[in-house]
Amino acid sequence: MPTGLKHDDSQTSITNNEEIKELHKKIEQLHKQVEELQTENKELHNQLQKSSVSDSQLPDLEKLKTKVLNKMKVGGQSTAGKTLDAFIKELKSWKQA
Repeated sequence: MPTGLKHDDSQTSITNNEEIKELHKKIEQLHKQVEELQTENKELHNQLQKSSVSDSQLPDLEKLKTKVLNKMKVGGQSTAGKTLDAFIKELKSWKQA
């Protein structure tokens, strides 16, 4: 320590204690915020489940695929048909998740 400067351990200790108290307050605030966000997330998730489309509301995707392929004058084994099959499969798996 440079000459002429005194180090006050009691002042450092008080400062550290104050910083610790402030950090504890901040942690408590963050915990509360996390709990509030979890509650909000749960509520939004419930709303999403309630608003999900039921099977009866979905169009018959296979019929739509056939209609589109007929308009394009291609078959189900064409690249377009395989692409639509993959798309329908993805939609169904997303809906179930």
